[in-house]
Amino acid sequence: MKKKMIIIILRWVAVLPGAILFVLLCHFPIHWIVLLREYIPDKVIEFNNPAKLEYLLYAFFDPFLLIIAAAFIAPSKKFWAGMVFTVLMFLFGLSVMIYSKQKGLVTYSAPELTFLINIIGCAVGLGYVYSKYLMVKKS
Repeated sequence: MKKKMIIIILRWVAVLPGAILFVLLCHFPIHWIVLLREYIPDKVIEFNNPAKLEYLLYAFFDPFLLIIAAAFIAPSKKFWAGMVFTVLMFLFGLSVMIYSKQKGLVTYSAPELTFLINIIGCAVGLGYVYSKYLMVKKS
């Protein structure tokens, strides 16, 4: 019993670092997909700046993957862990947007667009976690 409780506590402690590590590991395939896209001869959508495309993909996939990884790592209350991470990502994105607007920082895209894409990533990630929550609840 005591060993099981220690494992549960360690899993809760590992939620944030594990989710962040998962997001960082997923940057590698996103980066290579953007780079390899440049070598496709028949491009459906022409995008002149691959760095901007990569930046916008990160804006969507970072919150999406963070929420999914946090819900997966959490030992219980997975939906609520996803909800907490959604709120954290929203607050973090909002604070970054306000900070960059106040300081006049130059980014690859408008901070409002990045924040909007972050919100979409959060919504899709939370929707995925909620659908898994409903599937587990039904069974």
